[in-house]
Amino acid sequence: MMGPPTSAMQQQKPRLDPNLMPSAVQVIDEDRSTRSGPFPTGYPTAEFPPLTTTEYIAQDQGNCNPKFMRTTLYAAPASSDVLKNSQLPFTVAVAPFAPLHPSEVSFLSHLIP
Repeated sequence: MMGPPTSAMQQQKPRLDPNLMPSAVQVIDEDRSTRSGPFPTGYPTAEFPPLTTTEYIAQDQGNCNPKFMRTTLYAAPASSDVLKNSQLPFTVAVAPFAPLHPSEVSFLSHLIP
């Protein structure tokens, strides 16, 4: 006669289906094929920047070139509680001397004679 199921059998954790997980290689390749080339940085065409692995040419339209400054989240949480509950890091990566594509014009080149 078998006894009641053990607690280990009752508390099985659901497993992630690997077939439903996005492929990092596929995401990078798709971004490179659709987002390479010019990237306008300002209104009204402001959009999420290309991935850091994608070659692009930023067109300065008032917002910072994503090569110089990029956040870990695309949208800032409405409150600190939302950020705390999400448990996602919210930081800004700053690279003021990031290398530019030869076609990109540095803002300082207009100021320096």
